[in-house]
Amino acid sequence: MASGFNTALVTSNGAGKTSVLIPSFVLWFLHTFPTGQCVITSGTALQLEHQIFGAIQRYASHPCFKKWQFLSTEIKTDKGGQAVGISTDKPERLEGWHSDQGFPLAYLIV
Repeated sequence: MASGFNTALVTSNGAGKTSVLIPSFVLWFLHTFPTGQCVITSGTALQLEHQIFGAIQRYASHPCFKKWQFLSTEIKTDKGGQAVGISTDKPERLEGWHSDQGFPLAYLIV
């Protein structure tokens, strides 16, 4: 992922995707690319808010992220970057996210 290649990960239930891997990637991505956009999709809003962003928010008090805003399904960096959780059954809601010069884009499909 750090090299910019599309990456797929398949693991069993309880392996730490939601509690370890996703939070680690999202926080690394925004710390490395503070103007980046990270879109996280999931089948349910509850999984996004309570599991994924709940796990990410455990790190909100870390000194590296003290200027960031941690919301229920969104993180905003002090440089204009963000991670946003989207759960929808309408594909057009996921359109409009683009990587531009200086504004990299990451998609996580959970």
